[in-house]
Amino acid sequence: MPVLRTQVQPFKPDRPNIIRYEGWDGGWNNYFNPTELKPNELAEATNLMLTGKGTVTGRWGTDNYNQAGTGYVRLVTDYRVPETGVNELISLTDMGYLIKRSGASYTVIQGASWASGSQARAAQLGGSLYVVSQSRELTRYSGATLLSYSTVSKPASVTATNLSGVSGTWSYGWRISAMTNVGETLASDTVQLVNLPQDLTTTSVKVSWVAPSAASGVLQSFTVYRGTPGNETFVATVDKNTTTFIDVGSAQSETIFPQLADTTGGPKAGHILSLDDRLVLSDFQNDPSLVMISARYPYESRFNWAYGGGYIRVSPNDGDSVKCTSFVGSNTKGGNVPSTILVFKE
Repeated sequence: MPVLRTQVQPFKPDRPNIIRYEGWDGGWNNYFNPTELKPNELAEATNLMLTGKGTVTGRWGTDNYNQAGTGYVRLVTDYRVPETGVNELISLTDMGYLIKRSGASYTVIQGASWASGSQARAAQLGGSLYVVSQSRELTRYSGATLLSYSTVSKPASVTATNLSGVSGTWSYGWRISAMTNVGETLASDTVQLVNLPQDLTTTSVKVSWVAPSAASGVLQSFTVYRGTPGNETFVATVDKNTTTFIDVGSAQSETIFPQLADTTGGPKAGHILSLDDRLVLSDFQNDPSLVMISARYPYESRFNWAYGGGYIRVSPNDGDSVKCTSFVGSNTKGGNVPSTILVFKE
């Protein structure tokens, strides 16, 4: 028969661990179990925050910074006022108006509007904020109102006359475009002459046209393109007050062709970048591989080659669109790495 021990061992409780919480200046700690924390740490602080030397208080909560308008916010940027250094908060909503923060609400910036739902991007260069969108042309804000650029129609009634009468078996075509302080119109329809000598230096051809109507100061010059019909390239620029050009067979460019789109009202683009003293545009709806570079400040609104601007089509045959650009380096004084534009495609 087994012998069982019936004596009950006396209970000896652990010594109490007395903790005095005088503050949580050790902060929040979620690496250890709550029982492993130091007396000045805490594991959970729902809707609480620490101030001073570990004093617990309620969180601030949330509040509207300002009411930007109706619908979704499509653009948020800032504009630094050069004279004061004050930053204005600028935004665009589905209302279609560019607005700036005014207290808890907003003030509409007059001068231009966008279609509801339009996406926009902006970049500041010098004292102007430039806003681009695929739904409307380039727009500029300089602290007062929005400024748009005037669209100019292409030259009309282009004629060509063989002045010397020297004949041959070749055909040539001429096209004329108008240049503004922002861009270039589409070139006119080709005017063609047949029975010309192959070498145009043996004759002279008078090309005439009718200038488009434009506000004072908008029209800057005219551009003459010449070549085999349908393959005209740049020959010369002509003063804005002249509507004739005597072509004596000067060499024509092999790389400068007429514009594919009218840019006198400013380009339509989905992305803009400020790089040193230039603007870079990309994401063109009808020209997806195009990247445009402006002239140098203070002519940064001019993108035509005649004013120091330029363009390139990046791998146009790969079927992908340029969606945005960035850069590394800087050409400004003290920059160690020359500016390089990075192009991001789909």
